[in-house]
Amino acid sequence: MTRELTLRPQQIKGSPGWFVQILFPDGREKRISRFLTKEEAQAWIKNESDDWLAGMGEGR
Repeated sequence: MTRELTLRPQQIKGSPGWFVQILFPDGREKRISRFLTKEEAQAWIKNESDDWLAGMGEGR
């Protein structure tokens, strides 16, 4: 089974905020936390994640 890069919005437990969970194919995990709403997290995935991943040397 081939693992894929996965990005998904997740609500912070015990807080009204959201983060983007990034799961890398090798099993690493990164969290980007700074979102007030799920929609903001989804917009970051759609509009900014490619540039962020390119800066990390990763691709989607």
